[in-house]
Amino acid sequence: MGLDIYFGRAKKATYNDVVRHNKELAVKIDSLYEKNTPESIAEAVNLRGEYQPVLEDVLYFRKVNFLLPFFGYEENMSDVIIPKEEVEQLVYNCKLVLNGDGVAEDLLPTEGGFFFGGTEYDDVYTQRVMFVLKSFNDLLETFDFDKNYLIMHCWW
Repeated sequence: MGLDIYFGRAKKATYNDVVRHNKELAVKIDSLYEKNTPESIAEAVNLRGEYQPVLEDVLYFRKVNFLLPFFGYEENMSDVIIPKEEVEQLVYNCKLVLNGDGVAEDLLPTEGGFFFGGTEYDDVYTQRVMFVLKSFNDLLETFDFDKNYLIMHCWW
C-alpha cells in the first residue's frame, strides 16, 4: 500500500463529438468539468462514456506527497482537474527548490500520512522533485490543454 498519484487525459467535447452524438450531453459534460468538484467530475466521467473514451493515463507517481498540498488534493480517490497554469507553477517551484535556497518547505511542502512516504527534505525528496520537474516539463511540451483535461486521481 502507498500513495499512488495518477494524472490522466480526458478529451474535451469537440465539434465532431457533438455532431456525432448528443449536443446537450456534451454541453452538460463540459459544464460538469468546469465546476471542478469531485462529484461533478465523477458524474462527467460517467456520462462521457457515451461518446468519449475512458481516461487515458499520462503520468504516475508513487509517494510523491508534496503534490497533494501543491494541487490542493484532499479527498482520497477523487478526481481534480489541473489547469495548465498550475502545472507551469509546479515546474517553476521545482526549479526554485532545486536551486537550494531553502524554499522547499514553503513552495513544495511534504504532507504526512500513514501511506504517504517520508516527509524529510533529504536526497529522496530532491530526487522526487527532479523527477516531477522532468515529468511535467515533458507534459507541457506534449499535452494539449485546449483539447484535453488533465485530471489528478490519488489512491491511498
